[in-house]
Amino acid sequence: MKRYLQKLIQQKSLSRIESQDVFACLSVAPIEQQAAVMALLAAKKIEASELLGARDFLMAQSTQIESPYEVIDIVGTGGDGIGTFNISTAASLLIASCGVYVAKHAGRSVTSQSGSADVMEYLQIMPSHTATEVNQSLKETRYVYLQAPVFNQTLRQYRDFRKNLSFPSIFNILGPLVNPMRPKRHVIGVYHRALLPTVAEVLQETGSQHALILHSEEGLDEISVSGPTHIVELKQGRMHEYTIIPNEVGLPMSSIETVLGGTPADNAKMILDIASGHLLGPKRDIVLLNSAAGLLVAGSVSTLKEGVELASEAIDSGKMLKLISQLQSRGQA
Repeated sequence: MKRYLQKLIQQKSLSRIESQDVFACLSVAPIEQQAAVMALLAAKKIEASELLGARDFLMAQSTQIESPYEVIDIVGTGGDGIGTFNISTAASLLIASCGVYVAKHAGRSVTSQSGSADVMEYLQIMPSHTATEVNQSLKETRYVYLQAPVFNQTLRQYRDFRKNLSFPSIFNILGPLVNPMRPKRHVIGVYHRALLPTVAEVLQETGSQHALILHSEEGLDEISVSGPTHIVELKQGRMHEYTIIPNEVGLPMSSIETVLGGTPADNAKMILDIASGHLLGPKRDIVLLNSAAGLLVAGSVSTLKEGVELASEAIDSGKMLKLISQLQSRGQA
């Protein structure tokens, strides 16, 4: 471990094999060395080789779920520090209500007030714990909620450690990359613009078919309704970078303050109010916009504007609320 620390101190990047070795050694290293590795990686530009090596190690420790269903995942890295409500969680439910198979990979809050797992608890949507449960949920509802630590004990081990770091670490970026269903279609929001091509390169290397990696101008790990969002699109091995604004897909601009969240209970109520059609305006708009991204990578629509329209119809027709009720009923069975 010491030689890797020396390399990082010199601002040199780790190879894929070196990064895999670092993460293999991390759990038995002194806590001071663990924190040093996280800080030194965060202080420099994290490279695709470092993410790939860490992912190799984590996936080797993870339960792998085989499934006949082609799923997508929509997830943010967290760490943007802005305090929005659980947008990708709401979007994942809306996308599934449009007929797309969704495997929502999530964990409890580490760098925010309300993580996806925290709000799911208040929505009374239970995680699946086995491959049989996963595939049954997908068969019945087209949706499955996967708690990251259930399928990867290594991630569980580092939860308190990450909280105590008090800054976004490489683990924030790894979370969206280690879904045990190994989806080939992704929407991933990142907390820093410099990570866009890096995460795209990782997904390219791991065989992603279609992905949108995104970061908004004001720092969101979501597509924003408050200004431009920078996107790297990976499709069939090719990358394309562009910027979108809400007006281009038929949605009005709104200030960032209009999409802020609160406690997990507050955020769960917002999601239910959106699903029931009672909450209109910016919060609904930002869920529509991020849902459109998921529908695009799933191949259900050919443009984000079409995705917004399809998602809007799913709310207005009651499909999103019906799905939430189905998922709640499964948890009570």
